[in-house]
Amino acid sequence: MPVTDIIERFEVIFSTTCGCGGFAEYEVYEDKQPHCKACMHDAVDNDIPVLVRKIG
Repeated sequence: MPVTDIIERFEVIFSTTCGCGGFAEYEVYEDKQPHCKACMHDAVDNDIPVLVRKIG
């Protein structure tokens, strides 16, 4: 099996999911909760500053 296939399988098996079940692209809040793009926008739509990091 080529190395690229192994890496792709690893990424699929260990990919992080959002609480809604979607693919998480962002870490939100100080405790780095995984969020998809839509849920990240919901989390930051308030008056309190929220820490957001892109995963990867």
